[in-house]
Amino acid sequence: DELTHLLGPSARLDYALLGVGADGHVASLFPGRPAACDERQRVIAVLDSPKPPIRRLTLSLPLLGAAERVVVMALGESKAGALRDAIMRPDSSLPVAQLLRRAARPLVLIDEGAASAMKRRWASTLCCILASIELNASVSGRSSSGTRRRAIGERSASRRA
Repeated sequence: DELTHLLGPSARLDYALLGVGADGHVASLFPGRPAACDERQRVIAVLDSPKPPIRRLTLSLPLLGAAERVVVMALGESKAGALRDAIMRPDSSLPVAQLLRRAARPLVLIDEGAASAMKRRWASTLCCILASIELNASVSGRSSSGTRRRAIGERSASRRA
């Protein structure tokens, strides 16, 4: 109520950049938890999070989904099943799937690991999305996690050689 009073009833985010968990959660909206289903609130108190900290605040799916641009990033094989479910199943109840369905301009950024559970055709197409991020990382020789990476284009070229 305080946020609505401060920003107005039609306030919305310009940009929402979110990671996705292996279970398909975004923000602190976990599958099967009441907070993921709350349509009335903009900010939700999560009192029983399955991951520490147990008590936290999160933005709601309606507020996140109404953002001008919604970007979800999934990196690694641990995210593959949730991502496949969210993208390939139109009836998926995972929070990431609900968010992507609500978003007017969704963008999903993934790597090869996160795409590994999808059909090869989808995986190769979707992995190209991260090419520019990987290229930027290869300029410095490091990814954001500090590990050495090569751009997707370089990997493809080295496999053909």
